Amino acid sequence: MAQATSLQPGQIRHLLRVTAATSRHPERDCLVLLLGLTAGMRVTEIAQIEVQDLLFPSGALRDEISLRAAITKGCRQRCIYLSHAKAISALDRYLDFRIARYLRTTGDPGRYRGLEPSSKLILTHKGYKFHLNTKRRMSWAGEPVDYLVNRHEFSRHSRAAGNTAFHIRPATSHC
Repeated sequence: MAQATSLQPGQIRHLLRVTAATSRHPERDCLVLLLGLTAGMRVTEIAQIEVQDLLFPSGALRDEISLRAAITKGCRQRCIYLSHAKAISALDRYLDFRIARYLRTTGDPGRYRGLEPSSKLILTHKGYKFHLNTKRRMSWAGEPVDYLVNRHEFSRHSRAAGNTAFHIRPATSHC
């Protein structure tokens, strides 16, 4: 079986530069890319991780981040390490961006840098969490299995495939 192609370091640098230059929300989007590339996080894990998972109550970044079983693939708890300097810098920039825009803040800068501990780390431009759809499929054993899907990504890919809003809205619960 052939090995999947991966991005070369130059391609990754180019992707980050283009994202920073063209995105409407470069702080968030660069952080999402770096969490996936440097920490090996999946999209659903990035969408569901909370502020308290990454920060101590003092506001310091955790060395070892435990991803709860409820948000990981296969429902197995696992640990990630944010040791890449660019990822840590992007996280600090995004947290500063959230604080400056008052996105899910508490007013107490001494705890979790003033952010709501139970709020999702990555928020939409309006300050809401990204919604995930649940897809139900049958396993090889014939048992129902639920999967989480990012609604925005599903809609975007459906539009790119030529589907109309008439077909996309029922699938994403936008009726």
